[in-house]
This record gives sequence, structure tokens and C-alpha cells, in this order.
Amino acid sequence: MVRHSPAQVLVGHPQVTVDLQQTPNKTVTVSGAVNNKGEFQFAGELTVFSALIKAGGASADAGDEVLLIRAPHAAAPPSAGAPATEDDDDVVTLSRRQIESGEFATSTLVEDGDRLVVSKARQVYIDGQVSRPGGYTIEAGTTLRQALSLAGGVSDLGAINRVRVLRNGKKLDKIDLDQTIIQPGDTITVPKRFM
Repeated sequence: MVRHSPAQVLVGHPQVTVDLQQTPNKTVTVSGAVNNKGEFQFAGELTVFSALIKAGGASADAGDEVLLIRAPHAAAPPSAGAPATEDDDDVVTLSRRQIESGEFATSTLVEDGDRLVVSKARQVYIDGQVSRPGGYTIEAGTTLRQALSLAGGVSDLGAINRVRVLRNGKKLDKIDLDQTIIQPGDTITVPKRFM
């Protein structure tokens, strides 16, 4: 019987598998209308979409606007006698709906120290003779008729022909249910019909 020492047993070509993982050494801060605000670490590349996922996604009251505020980078060395300065923050405005649809998912990358701010949705306020008075979030291009439908429509006591729209404290003239485009911040009032 021949005995082999442990060194003699390893014959041939041993194979070793090594998995390399990058250490998260970059940060992005996500705030505003998201489910989990905070600072998140990442390694390599990170898209705006992935950063929003790290923050738990947009909250129910999120608007469409996402601000990507680039971290300031040191400027070129100052000339003799000039004070050292930093570049102003670079702000990029993105559409949350486009980001979530994948349009920007691969092209907009965050950099170390960047900040993302998801805006809250701005609302219109509908009161008077409607089924459900209150604040409503609207999409761009919403007509007056569509806005009124969000509030359940005009009640039997409402005067649809005398609807008032206040914008920045001023009454809009020449209102048309299908042509007047409602803007965030508008107040719509449906008065009572004359009996």
C-alpha cells in the first residue's frame, strides 16, 4: 500500500472561483415625496430610477417633477490673488413618469454626492355644488370638465353655466368646460342654481 502525503494528492489543475464585490463608497440623498427619505450608498453606476427604488419609490402624493441636484465640484485652480470657489449646483429637472416608464432609466446616472428631490403633486381645489368637494391632483392638460368629474361632477343644485375659476387670486374670464385648461393651484367653485 502506497501512502501519499497531502501535497501529493493535489495533482492536475486546481480551479478557484473568486467573486468580486464592489464596496459601496458613493452616496445619493433622496428626499421629498418618496416612501423612505435618506442617504443611500452605492457602488459603480446608479440610475435615477434605481435611486428612487432604493428610496421605496414615489409616495402617493408625489408629483411629476424630480430635481437632480448635482454635487458641487471644485473649480479650476484660482488665478493669483483670486479666492477659491466651487461651481454652482447643477440642477436637472426630470419627469418622474418618464423615469418610471424607462425613458430615462438607462441614460440618467447619479454621481457621488448628488441629491434627488421628488416634488409633491400640486392640486386644484373644487368646492360648491359638487358631489365631493376637496383637493384633487390633476394631470397636465386637464380640462375644466375633467376636473369637475374628479369631484364626482356637478350636483343637481349646481349651476354649471356659472362655474368660477380663480387663478392666482383672479377670476378667469370666458370659461369653457371643454376648452379651459386647469392649472395646479386653481380654485374651482360651482355656485348654487337660482330657484
